[in-house]
Amino acid sequence: MAKVLALVHLKGATTKQYDNLVQDLTNAGQLKLKERPHHFASIKDGEILVVDIWESAEDFDKFGEIMVPLAKKNGIDAEAELFPLYNELD
Repeated sequence: MAKVLALVHLKGATTKQYDNLVQDLTNAGQLKLKERPHHFASIKDGEILVVDIWESAEDFDKFGEIMVPLAKKNGIDAEAELFPLYNELD
């Protein structure tokens, strides 16, 4: 399995919605995962952009089964793109 970079657009989401989603993921035991060693979030032009590194696309898909319903619960519409990871520096 090859590592992937996940680029997730949370268009129109507020920081409150994002923070609520993070709390729901924490409550579900899905915040700090060995399958996702890196997580970053940024805000620009009314959009929250999330960049994660995942150990595999399968790990990302498995996480999505939990995350997507929680995002919808918080009024967030997430659009994800996956890219093969070419290089990672520690």
